Amino acid sequence: MVMTMILQCEPRDIRIKILEHFIDIAHQCILLRNFSALFSIAFSALASAAIRNLSSTWQGVSPHHHHLFQQFLEITNPANNYKIFRKLVKTSNNPTVPFLQIYIAQFLNMNEVNRDYLKKGLINLQKRRLIYRELEEIRYFQNRTYNLTEIPEMISFFLNYETGHVDDFYLRSENFEKKRKEKKSKKSNRRRMTYS
Repeated sequence: MVMTMILQCEPRDIRIKILEHFIDIAHQCILLRNFSALFSIAFSALASAAIRNLSSTWQGVSPHHHHLFQQFLEITNPANNYKIFRKLVKTSNNPTVPFLQIYIAQFLNMNEVNRDYLKKGLINLQKRRLIYRELEEIRYFQNRTYNLTEIPEMISFFLNYETGHVDDFYLRSENFEKKRKEKKSKKSNRRRMTYS
């Protein structure tokens, strides 16, 4: 949805405003501790090749929004097992929506690395403790809820919004950049003709 909304806008100045708007939304996600939405907006959409390819659009983004985007990249960085994300989640006293894919990957890793049974058929209790700790963390977040008001119009909008196809996104961003370079080239040629 984020990529569709950015890439459906032909005029560069509108694309810049929409991109900055989604950066603001992602920032609100951090303040609300909604890391699932943050990862979806910042990591899956704004950091995608199709959106990062819009160099002329990114050039128009304010320094403040560039700074916020860099913060998102740091939070969503998988280095050291998502160290920054995990620190933010662990230190949150507010309701939090964690990025569950990290926990799923952790469970898969625990399952692959640790055997179910030790020598002599004993159950591997260390593996069970590791899984239990991760599950307790998820349960902790499930018990802390937001006090938000449901807005039926917004729910309807999101449920009925038609998103584009992922394969088309990069092509569309390429076309924007190609058109920009062609315009720049035509202006440059006109200037040369005027000076001749």
